[in-house]
Amino acid sequence: MERLVDRYLKYLREAQKVSKNTYASYRRDLKKLIQFFNQKEIMDISEVESATIQEYLDYLKDRGYAVATITRNFMAVRSFFRYLYNDGHIKGNPSEWIHLPKAISNPNTVLCKEEMEALLKQPTGMSFKGLRDRAMLLLLYDTKISISELVNLKVNEIHFSQQEVRLQGQFQNRLYTFQQETKDALKDHIRYAELKEDDWLFPNRYGTPMSRQGFWKIVKNYAKEAGIKKEITLYSIKQGEV
Repeated sequence: MERLVDRYLKYLREAQKVSKNTYASYRRDLKKLIQFFNQKEIMDISEVESATIQEYLDYLKDRGYAVATITRNFMAVRSFFRYLYNDGHIKGNPSEWIHLPKAISNPNTVLCKEEMEALLKQPTGMSFKGLRDRAMLLLLYDTKISISELVNLKVNEIHFSQQEVRLQGQFQNRLYTFQQETKDALKDHIRYAELKEDDWLFPNRYGTPMSRQGFWKIVKNYAKEAGIKKEITLYSIKQGEV
């Protein structure tokens, strides 16, 4: 797959004669795409479907990338697959009919210090839900982890002595650090829920991983209880002040 990217980049440089900045931008964005395919163990370009590309855009959104950055990445992806289709490398263009995320309306969606503190204080009480949700929100804020990674964490991926989350990928490992307050909240949650090393860290009431939709439902309910009027997004939480 890297060979096809190299061929496309040569086409941009020699046939399209794009600027150095445009070339560098497309090269960087397509390298990121190939890394994602490698993580998904997709080794042949013919295996890529529209759903795969949509999942990649959702992945970028979960990682907290700005909408402008995601849009730029998609422009590179779409141009790459158009080239592959027109040059006969693939039978169909999977980048067609892709839906880009809506732009964040303005920077006022970012939570201020008072709003962020109010949101983090909403999960209360010595209950499974209260302790789980508090630990989950604190960990998200500290690590800036993606929602997909957050809801699929296992207990054994939390390393308390170093205050780290360690995720092992097929081709790349990821490490996130967290603060003492988050460490205490995680320990309280794990102890109360009697979770074992191989258990899901943030299970739903059925003991299975929480869905992304379930996570956002919880967070938006807390935001409503805290009296926050702004739209709650991953960006607004990650960039919030405490």
